Amino acid sequence: MQVNIILNGTKITAEAAPDTLLIDFVRAHGCYSVKRGCETSNCGLCTVFLDDVPVLSCSVLAARADGHRVTTLEGLQEEAAEFGAFIADQGAEQCGFCNPGFIMNALALFREKEYPTEEEIKEYLAGNLCRCSGYEGQLRGIQNFLAWKKSKTGGCRMKNVNKAFRKKDAMQLVTGKPVYMDDLAPADCLIVKLYRSPHANAMVERIDTSVAKKVPGIEAIFTWEDVDQNARRYTQAGQTYPEASPYDRLVIDRHVRFVGDVVAIVVGKDEKCVEKAMKLIKVEYQVLEPVLDFHTAKDNPILVHPEDNWESLSPVGADNKRNLCAHDACGDGDIDAVLAKCDVVIDRVYHTKACQQAMMETFRTCCWMDLYGRLNILSSTQIVFHTRRNVANALHIPKSMIRVIKPRIGGGFGAKQTAVSAIYPAFVTWKTKKPCKLIFTREESQTASSPRHEMEMHVRLGATKDGIVKGIDLYTLSNTGAYGEHGPTTVGLSGHKSIPLYGKAEAFRFVSDVVYTNHMSAGAYRGYGATQGLFAVESAVNELAARLHMDPFKIREMNIVKEGDVMPAYYGAVNTSCALDRCLKKSTR
Repeated sequence: MQVNIILNGTKITAEAAPDTLLIDFVRAHGCYSVKRGCETSNCGLCTVFLDDVPVLSCSVLAARADGHRVTTLEGLQEEAAEFGAFIADQGAEQCGFCNPGFIMNALALFREKEYPTEEEIKEYLAGNLCRCSGYEGQLRGIQNFLAWKKSKTGGCRMKNVNKAFRKKDAMQLVTGKPVYMDDLAPADCLIVKLYRSPHANAMVERIDTSVAKKVPGIEAIFTWEDVDQNARRYTQAGQTYPEASPYDRLVIDRHVRFVGDVVAIVVGKDEKCVEKAMKLIKVEYQVLEPVLDFHTAKDNPILVHPEDNWESLSPVGADNKRNLCAHDACGDGDIDAVLAKCDVVIDRVYHTKACQQAMMETFRTCCWMDLYGRLNILSSTQIVFHTRRNVANALHIPKSMIRVIKPRIGGGFGAKQTAVSAIYPAFVTWKTKKPCKLIFTREESQTASSPRHEMEMHVRLGATKDGIVKGIDLYTLSNTGAYGEHGPTTVGLSGHKSIPLYGKAEAFRFVSDVVYTNHMSAGAYRGYGATQGLFAVESAVNELAARLHMDPFKIREMNIVKEGDVMPAYYGAVNTSCALDRCLKKSTR
């Protein structure tokens, strides 16, 4: 059908399918400020004006806009730059992915109410999600902008360091310039989608793609039969070589290890033909019993990785025949004797669940071949050089044949410290020599990605009746899921970044196991394992304070590590720089 709209003051007449969404229509006409974030009409990233009224373009058909005016941030550059400067001065633009939708709604608010109150601002912008900032920076930016409008003098100044310095790309972010992967991808990219396993543990017995390949527009469908199952495996972890994370992956493995593991890669000219083809793929599985409880994973007769080409490059105590991704034990002093002499021993088990980073921009990568026969990868990643090595290992080609480019990324928080999306389009382009792109849906980013490691920590913490911590005994059990990305390294921080905080301890013991299970693979997340360990140890200290009827701040001031102290639990290092005691003192005022 034909759609006629006035887009940012220009009349546009174009053919569109009846089910085309307004977001896809305006992006197809160069309005890259409009972003897709949640896919459930909840994030506000796709906000545009329809006849000057803010609407969610992911929930409006392009046909509904026929005969109407549509305005995106590209059509409001002067207003966006004027207001956005105040957001930039607060550093509140952060990753920038949510900025255009937020600024569109803020401008709509200012048109309705010239000087809204703080409560009115919060209520009006409640539908705009931002994963980075915590919203306080945006609120300060709005208030400074409104104050400037009233006085037309002065500007924004930060309280503590006197002067605000903008990031170099701040104004590009607040004005919605095309700086992200899907804004920069070649227009002729093939679309890549991943056909995923419905089973937690299974062998693919038979896969029939013959009917799916006949769908018009389908370029290729790759299965385990296109990947040497005896080839050297690889890891997707962003770590320096030799990686601590085991080499336990193939691009497509006949053995699928979690609900969501890749069974086939489907490639076509557009999303419609790819989605149609995916429904026509027929798979027969030999369903195997999964390992779902990480308490029973170690030495379980069911092996997550029984294959002989599994490999651990670093001495981290890994053993795939025991479902162990890593094991370690260290200590100093006689912890059992020290705890036996303590007046009080807190003996507790703490459990932290896996949780998602939930960055606003999902995992995404596009690839193309250049004139020199090199594979070019444009990926929303935190690990440019590691991705290069990971792809080289996965495809068994030299690193010199690969170039990885990192655009502005719409949030990562550690999730993109694993090459979650890069391998598959790289495989497709290397095979077909054609440009392609893979963009994870929000559901895929939640169910087949790299969340924080689930951990269980058994803490025994002993102290005198006066509150002096004498010893800490910590055992951490970490669930790495189906693959071992960052498993051996995150678990170390659960102890090495928590136990050393208590500098008066005479002894410590830290033992850890990282186990494979048939759950989604875990990965990096802010804190990188320290978060889990600190929750456990600090909770135990709080319970100690309660048992002794002491102020929890006081008990920490008495025990906290200080500058110049030797930290046995942190590899025997000397604490050469530390203001923790001063921070605690200031926080109690």
